[in-house]
Amino acid sequence: MIIGLVYKLFEDKWLNFDTKKARKALFFLAAGTLFGVCLSYLGMEFLSKIYPIAILSVIFKAIGLWYLLFSFPKQWLSIFSSKGWSRKYIFIFLGALILKSLLQTISVFPSAIDLFFNNKYLILAYLHLSLIAMISCSLLALMHHYGWIANTFLSRLGNVFLMMGFVVSEVLLVTGGLGMFYSPIIMLIASGSMAFAVLCLILSPIQNKFSLWKRTNGSL
Repeated sequence: MIIGLVYKLFEDKWLNFDTKKARKALFFLAAGTLFGVCLSYLGMEFLSKIYPIAILSVIFKAIGLWYLLFSFPKQWLSIFSSKGWSRKYIFIFLGALILKSLLQTISVFPSAIDLFFNNKYLILAYLHLSLIAMISCSLLALMHHYGWIANTFLSRLGNVFLMMGFVVSEVLLVTGGLGMFYSPIIMLIASGSMAFAVLCLILSPIQNKFSLWKRTNGSL
């Protein structure tokens, strides 16, 4: 769905992308996601029965990602303002998509199965990457691009705290999963930062309306 929205954005801006590669990207990514259900069960006793399908899922996703990146028009980045937040969010989305595919590839190696499927910190880091960096950031990129989120002090503050909170919490989950470093206090602060960011983004339209009302009444 998210990738479809990105292609829709290209169409709105009259940017010609490679439709053949786009269709292949969507096909392989959808097939990889369907077969990817087996990736969630690699830690089970029936590993040997689903292992070939899990490997097939990783291969399909890698092919789909290749077609996706090479289907983009050369000037695709120009549609996102370099001074705005949409470009920053779209970079996070693409980086998360590549990192997620890399982690899924590593997870099918026998030596990494126990590490990835019995470690709560790495499981949370993976979910964190998927839900916040991919879904939330891609939607926020489109919302900023279309002007659905006003450029106010609160929205800018929310964007800063969201990115900071995400990066800090993601690093903590990964280092905690690898047994290097983890701090519940820092994690609490990072989580609070993201919660505060969401509140700022929710309240930003109210600030925008108040500013418009103030200007209107001030001009009377």
